[in-house]
Amino acid sequence: MTTPNSPSPLRLPLEFNTEEYLNVVDHGVLFVDAQGILRYYNPFCQKLFALEYPSHQPINYFHLLSSWSDSQGLSRLWLIEFDAAMTAQQRHYTRVKHNDDTLEFKHQPLPSGGFVHCIYNITRKAKQEQISALHYSQLQTMIDAMPCFVSLLNTNLQFVIANQYYEQHLGISRSDIEGSYVSDILPPSLKERHMNLLHKALHGETQHFDDQGPSEESPIKFVHGAYIPCFDQHHNVTGIVDITYDTTDQKNQEENLRILAERDPLTGLFNRRKVMECLDLEILRANRQSSPLSVAVLDLDYFKNVNDTWGHAAGDLVLKEFALLCQQQIRKLDYLGRIGGEEFFLIMGNTDQQEASIVLERILSVLRHHTFKWQQIEIHITCSAGFVQWEPTQSNQQLYSLADNALYQAKNQGRDQIVIAT
Repeated sequence: MTTPNSPSPLRLPLEFNTEEYLNVVDHGVLFVDAQGILRYYNPFCQKLFALEYPSHQPINYFHLLSSWSDSQGLSRLWLIEFDAAMTAQQRHYTRVKHNDDTLEFKHQPLPSGGFVHCIYNITRKAKQEQISALHYSQLQTMIDAMPCFVSLLNTNLQFVIANQYYEQHLGISRSDIEGSYVSDILPPSLKERHMNLLHKALHGETQHFDDQGPSEESPIKFVHGAYIPCFDQHHNVTGIVDITYDTTDQKNQEENLRILAERDPLTGLFNRRKVMECLDLEILRANRQSSPLSVAVLDLDYFKNVNDTWGHAAGDLVLKEFALLCQQQIRKLDYLGRIGGEEFFLIMGNTDQQEASIVLERILSVLRHHTFKWQQIEIHITCSAGFVQWEPTQSNQQLYSLADNALYQAKNQGRDQIVIAT
């Protein structure tokens, strides 16, 4: 570092022959004065424009370009733009085709009023740009064909590329999305969670997510996706690829399969397997909380006569309506299942023997006064029930057996009644 009193650093003399350098460079260099007269051109320009060196007559550079452009069959538009740039003393860049080559003309104004013109052969660069453009077009075609959201984000979390799926399902044009920030596109309900995931992806961690759709109005209700970081050769994150699938149909299918696995297809009640799982949970709860638990088995009386007299369609109607009647008499926290034929199983948590008797009496009473209407026929039917209050030593199978035995006692004692298991 120098101080105010220290001597200036010595500068070695530099011997540099400018013309010698310009004669060997692999691009064209020429100087034009304020009047547009060509004052210097190197061998590249001499060969390109077929000039003599030195020239015997002053050469107007613009006229030279006009003649050369016409001989090459080029549009004069680039000359008009170039002339306007010269007149306005502005920098100007343009590309022209010369035989099989691509030339780039760079015009740089000088303080004296003239300008320097450099001419580069950028054929390889242009071809590489064409290849890159083709690859980009192919990439765009590929991601547009994908049935999901696909995008590339930069490290500022701006969209660089977005496929047509965004436009089709969000109603936002690609031109509006590309360049926008993710925070401007994400729905408010998802913004905080997904911005956290994106910042983790910026630290190099792939983030998977399952979430709700973009809006209540959208047919897309569920999505599954991933934020995948992109790396350079030094393992620095250079961007994030976002791939997000619409999983609404899959979720609906899973829900339908779950319902098929857990529900009785006729009544919509829990099936035998599911209602027994519920009983296991209620036994655990009753044991943990030292609370009462009652279970009952209900069976329609003489139900076979309904099927034999009016057919199975009439029997199905009776079963479905009976299921609804029972659901109307029990609490939402109780479990009701169809365990076979006309037999039903009721689980009443936090319910003792006296409370369970009241619920079952209500069900039987409602059924006695209910009329099942099948076409023009009125059907009346009753129900028998057996129930038991759980004791801490009893398993689910023991409870069911006790309630089922009580049911058979009710049947043997004349039906349309309740028997408590002892």
